[in-house]
Amino acid sequence: MPPESALGVEGSSHDGSPQNSSSKRMNIKELVSRYTAGQRDFRNLNLIAANLRNMNLSGANFSGANFSGANLTRTNLSRANLTNATLTGAILVETNLTGADLTQATLSGADLSHAYLRGAIMSDGATDVPDVVVANGSGDSR
Repeated sequence: MPPESALGVEGSSHDGSPQNSSSKRMNIKELVSRYTAGQRDFRNLNLIAANLRNMNLSGANFSGANFSGANLTRTNLSRANLTNATLTGAILVETNLTGADLTQATLSGADLSHAYLRGAIMSDGATDVPDVVVANGSGDSR
């Protein structure tokens, strides 16, 4: 995982002016603080390789966020908006995605072993996504 400062708070150029990128940057400590304070809008965040293991982020809006290579093991993302999110190579083992919206999310190489997917919305309406490891369609370990 990159150092927390590498995730940074919304980027700026060398002269201090804001970058024109649609991707926002925020460190994990700030993300948790804002979520705890009631904020749920985290669209377009850059969370590449972030360690978000065991966190409760239920109901958050992460549409367009980049979670490539992130560790989301046992994270609660129930009812989260993950539309157009990039989860390439992300670790989602035992992650709670109950009722999450994964429409147009990129999941290639993601590990969804034993993830809870009941009621999750996928682009094709199914949970058997190619190139993704899924315990079974319901997310149950039975």
